Amino acid sequence: MQNNTIANTIQMKFRATKYSLMIIGYLGIALMFVLLIGRGRVIYQEYKEPDVIAINSLLGPYVLEYKVLLEGKGVDIPWGSDLVRIKFGMTMPSRVLGIAWGMNIDNVTFVEINFNSWRFLTHQQKRLVMFHELTHDVFNVKHFDIVLMNTPMPENITKQKVDLWIEELIEYVK
Repeated sequence: MQNNTIANTIQMKFRATKYSLMIIGYLGIALMFVLLIGRGRVIYQEYKEPDVIAINSLLGPYVLEYKVLLEGKGVDIPWGSDLVRIKFGMTMPSRVLGIAWGMNIDNVTFVEINFNSWRFLTHQQKRLVMFHELTHDVFNVKHFDIVLMNTPMPENITKQKVDLWIEELIEYVK
């Protein structure tokens, strides 16, 4: 008999929670309707996280630097809304350091870096490659639009040069 009482209590609590959530949902929809219709324009927009975010752990610090530097200067980065994938590729020709597969596909950010070449790059060359490919992908910037996007990679890459080219990028995409 006691099991019946416990089961009934659980069912009642479930129904109460279910109905409370339905009421809250309806109130939210009604509020949105009032806000949208009452003002004649959309004043609320929900931010959607990408469905898939996959960033290789060795590339992650470079992606984070890109994000922090650009957002710190007031640049909104239009990451893909459905997919953000940044990974190593093992089968690229040696002359190709990276590919921005998501360029001109606004809902996808997909960058692939040549692992065989990456291993031999200096830290500053790696920064340049990552900023170059991410800029192709998220901002659809073409080769030679700014110095950062020039190809092939120049020799004697220094921190000062890369920092200068990043500043030019920030001004270009603002």
